[in-house]
Amino acid sequence: MEILKTHLNKRVSSKKESAFIGGRSSLANVNLRRAKSEVVADVELYSTYPDILNFYTTPPTYSITLLEFEQYATERLKMLRLIERVNLTTAVRNNEYFYTIMKEINKSLDLPTYITLLGSKIADSKGDDDSDDNLYARKIDHIAHFLLRLAFARTDEQRKWFMAMEVDFFRLKLWKLHRINDILERHNLPFVEAKEEGKKFNKEILDSSFVMTATVPSEMRVYKVPFIHALDLVRSRKVFLHMGYAYVPYNDVASVISVKFRSWLSESLSLLKKNIHLVEDDERLRPLITGFEKRHLGSDTSVPKNGEMVTVAQLSGFSEKSFPLCMKQLYDVVLKEHHLKHWGRLQLGLFFKRLGLPMDEATKFWRSNFTKRPETDTSRFDKQYLYNIRHMYGQEGKRADYTPYSCMKVINSSVGPGDHHGCPFRHSDATPLRTKFVEAGVPPEGIKEILNLVEQKHYQIACQRYFEWTHDKLTIEGGVTHPNQYFIESRNVLTGKKTINAIKEEKSEAKRTFYYKSQPSQNPEELMETTDGAESTIQTVDAMDEDSDAIFASMEY
Repeated sequence: MEILKTHLNKRVSSKKESAFIGGRSSLANVNLRRAKSEVVADVELYSTYPDILNFYTTPPTYSITLLEFEQYATERLKMLRLIERVNLTTAVRNNEYFYTIMKEINKSLDLPTYITLLGSKIADSKGDDDSDDNLYARKIDHIAHFLLRLAFARTDEQRKWFMAMEVDFFRLKLWKLHRINDILERHNLPFVEAKEEGKKFNKEILDSSFVMTATVPSEMRVYKVPFIHALDLVRSRKVFLHMGYAYVPYNDVASVISVKFRSWLSESLSLLKKNIHLVEDDERLRPLITGFEKRHLGSDTSVPKNGEMVTVAQLSGFSEKSFPLCMKQLYDVVLKEHHLKHWGRLQLGLFFKRLGLPMDEATKFWRSNFTKRPETDTSRFDKQYLYNIRHMYGQEGKRADYTPYSCMKVINSSVGPGDHHGCPFRHSDATPLRTKFVEAGVPPEGIKEILNLVEQKHYQIACQRYFEWTHDKLTIEGGVTHPNQYFIESRNVLTGKKTINAIKEEKSEAKRTFYYKSQPSQNPEELMETTDGAESTIQTVDAMDEDSDAIFASMEY
């Protein structure tokens, strides 16, 4: 049974496809004479994928096996997680950001498709690589995107993460191509270069835009865009409006195109959610989809383990220097108010569990603090709270090994009046945050930088900057992704372990200027900056169920 019926009359040989999956050079090393059918297939692939940019408006119609499903989807997930790690080190999408992603992808041996897709090989004067390898990489890129939609369409949190990472990958492709006119023409986008209007309104355009460039104003390239496609720029007053059109400088066109892609993707994911039950009803696909959700939440691979025993007596010292702000806030509330609501207890309790605090020590901590309230004696504590502690440690209920919250789960927590859980960078106002920073010894320039990041909604980067300002400007390589990771890296710094690299002052200062302006450049590629903020266990090669064709049909925009 098939879920993706091929639209090619001649399918490429299976030997070549399996060779491509094995590595970036495998396809080129297959010494087979190309049959006429394969040439036809390549011509049709080029017609379908004229360049590496794909708006994913049309679902793929190829036949794939369950094994290929996991291979393609796993590789793309690894690539998106790589982008997520880079995002934790910078708040803007500039040249340094894109070069960093390219460098990380090129040194990742388990991303052959994306090494080939974004490779630097030039095949023609326009800058396209239309080699066989690249054409097949475009095809897998198309398929893999839609496969991950199935895994990330079910909840708001998953869709939000998936959209953010895919939009950043889309921006990377725009930056790699850096030929706006060709992109607009090939993809039928309603943007045209406004040469005459650009000259006529160049003063107004410069006054309205955020362009920081050495380009002569009269030579600046400007695009005429229906204002509804540039609402983000209109909202932030970064663009000149006239007669229903926004006049967008070259620097900001990539941003406008990316916003349009995000809008299409958001609408498509919402439609897919209504049909996701077709996947969940398939016994072969359900384990794959569920597995990807767990990988996204970081329940196994991304949660660091301390491996050492911790006692209640040590918690006070640890909280002063090594607890992330989200956990220190909860710990301080327990000491002060001798009480914490359910979700706060769960967030802090699982954090303690992963630190290495045994269940008896955890019970001692909660009991000793909660019984300081007049209305809570030992008997009432045991009756009301002990079961929950034992359940948290897998000693009651279904005896599951519950994992601590990742940064993403903490950030996306629902926080109401009287609650103290969640992420302080997201859920607290600027005034109490500033007080906490002062108490932690963060200097005024550090407070200003962190609050600026919070205002831009870069919560994890703000947390990393907080770490740096409270640890002698040492940083966490790869960014902060988990409260327990924060703790371990802090202990490594304070105990002298060499697992964290010091930031070079000049590099740090250079990075921080990017938060406030983009850098001038005459290079068209550099001008493409935007300032927006397990191996498979399935051995069967049965194709997927025809009934699931409706799922991919529902993905169309």
